[in-house]
Amino acid sequence: HRMCSTLPELRCRFLNPHVVRIPNRRFAFFTDERQARLLEVWRPGEWDGKVLEVRKPDYLKINDRRLKQANSLRGRLDRLRRFFTNENMHPKDPTLLVHPGWRFRSRAAEEWRKETYKRLRRTPFEQVKDRPFVFLGLHKQPEASVDVFGRYYEDQLRNIENLWRALPQDWLLLVKEHTNAIGDRPLRFYRRLQALPRVVLVDEHTNSYELIRRARLVATITGTIAYEAALMGVPAVTFAPVFFNRLNSCRQISLEDLAACRNLAELAEELHRQPDNRAAFSEYLMRNSFAGNFLDPISAPAVLEQENIRLLARAVHIACEQVAPKALAAQDR
Repeated sequence: HRMCSTLPELRCRFLNPHVVRIPNRRFAFFTDERQARLLEVWRPGEWDGKVLEVRKPDYLKINDRRLKQANSLRGRLDRLRRFFTNENMHPKDPTLLVHPGWRFRSRAAEEWRKETYKRLRRTPFEQVKDRPFVFLGLHKQPEASVDVFGRYYEDQLRNIENLWRALPQDWLLLVKEHTNAIGDRPLRFYRRLQALPRVVLVDEHTNSYELIRRARLVATITGTIAYEAALMGVPAVTFAPVFFNRLNSCRQISLEDLAACRNLAELAEELHRQPDNRAAFSEYLMRNSFAGNFLDPISAPAVLEQENIRLLARAVHIACEQVAPKALAAQDR
């Protein structure tokens, strides 16, 4: 993106195809490196006049299935086998720990963190559901959604502390761990989190929709929970810019915004008073996105089906037709 922006002589436009999360099996071309702006193609006949329905994205179901398999006895034994057979280990891949000693320490530490997490005190949601609260979902990290799209706000513990400072006196901050991230964070992370008064670590298997519906405010770096909340009519904030900030009840906030408001109750109330533009957003998204399953073909083999390939190719053709005249105009200037 930066190369295309700073070197017009390349005569290139940056487009990043990616799923739009909601609705399922639909994707768009993003024009920035943070996936906050969609390529606007305004296709006719794509919107049926209905507000987008909140449903869990397909990739979350795939992740849950893979996680269940990985945490089973068979999955753990399979990881142990691969450690000794060196499957999928390329000695020249800089992203992999190829030294046996390093790999052993890394894998052993991960398994130890998984076991220590089980001993952590997590509060059942039933015990706190009637209290006013802000809901924050942790991200798996490292991951592009945090370290690329959410950069400058990638310190998740610091984000929690900053929200905590703006909590009304009688509110709680409910934090839920990402099930895919169990084993990634050391015990001290959770100890520091739980040391903050009125910050509660809820059970990671708590239904996120129930948390969202009862929350006064939902907070995340770039997570889908803010998108889901806004579509449900619940105020939400993101620390980094996202395409669903076009929803009036979902705003990107900064440290300055937190410092300027009296507390999070004031911010939530301000968002709640905004005009409901869910229908307008739904039309915008549907007319500027494309049908098609744009996922990892290893996890979702249906991506390689002939009809899906046809949909993806058609979308690429339309996107190229859209950007080509603009690229030529830029060259002329």
